[in-house]
Amino acid sequence: MPTSRRTLLKTSAAAAAAFSLDWTRAQAQAESVRIGLIYDLTGPFAAGGSVASSIGTQIAIDLVNEKGGIGGKYKVAPVPVDSQSKPDVAINEANRLIDQEKIDILNGVFASSHAVPLAAKVEQQKKILWITTAVSTAVFKDKNLQYVFRAQIHSDQYGQAFAGFVAEHAQGKLGMDPKDVKVALIHEDGPYGVGVAAADEAYAKQAGIQVVMRSGRAPAPTVTPAALSSSSPAQRVLTVPPSSDARIAVVRENQNPGWVASVPKGASASPSAIRTSATLSTLLPGGSPESGMKRRVIGWSPGRDRAAARAGSRSLLQHLRLRQPWRRRCRPSPHSQQQSKPRTHKLRRPRSTMARRTCSSRRPGKEAELR
Repeated sequence: MPTSRRTLLKTSAAAAAAFSLDWTRAQAQAESVRIGLIYDLTGPFAAGGSVASSIGTQIAIDLVNEKGGIGGKYKVAPVPVDSQSKPDVAINEANRLIDQEKIDILNGVFASSHAVPLAAKVEQQKKILWITTAVSTAVFKDKNLQYVFRAQIHSDQYGQAFAGFVAEHAQGKLGMDPKDVKVALIHEDGPYGVGVAAADEAYAKQAGIQVVMRSGRAPAPTVTPAALSSSSPAQRVLTVPPSSDARIAVVRENQNPGWVASVPKGASASPSAIRTSATLSTLLPGGSPESGMKRRVIGWSPGRDRAAARAGSRSLLQHLRLRQPWRRRCRPSPHSQQQSKPRTHKLRRPRSTMARRTCSSRRPGKEAELR
């Protein structure tokens, strides 16, 4: 079938538009530098400082762009991701930024437990990682990293500052010689906590300070969330995956304040949830690897105080319905019994000639005259 001139023109115009759009997009990308921002926007690290770090990073980017960008020409285009306070999520998001988003520079990382594996991963792919917050010495110690950078203090310096402060002020503040001071070290059992504690112990011994105990506290186990299958104002149905902890944290809000949560056997609810149910924080027993997913139901029913209030309101409404004090019985006034002249026009009668009604309420001896 021969191609008409109109069809050929339409096809050529569409191709030219598509080429122009691709060229414009490529030019915009060429005039900007895309940087991946990896921070914990949710989870325990979020409130610990990761969200604040991400805000500071965005402020720095805005300041650079307001001055014309890098070299006065290239604007910084951030691509933020949420590592959810989980090392595996941080690694997955870094891989996605590098492989799918085609980003060559990563910035951020709050937790040292994320920075250690991320540094090895990015170094292997020969991309740039600029760590802004994580300070563990383990990220760089005994490693010859060429693509990972950090411009802030490292955890060994915390230990050095600690031992120096105690040795300097022990005599003046405690009235003791530094060699008589006894120190107990309790730390988090991760790259950051272990690094700081090791530095504390090493520099304390150099200063002659006695370290009588060193104990690491393991981080809280990661809690697997339950999936919400269905919900109603009085019920939540959740699907709980198998869990080695056999307890799943579920946080849901109920729309009926004053109701009491009833949880399935083996679960527990926080006192505030039982008292108000405004926010429910429940621990549900997880399924076993053999049985797989488990279906759990959380129900709500009115609490004792709310039930009493509802009963009182119901009785009050019944009393008011019987009494009906707002209704009045009206009878025509004597003035309205007089015969008025038939109206021969459509004009409204003056207010002074309108009939009056005398209305009496149910209460005897009380009358009111209404106009």
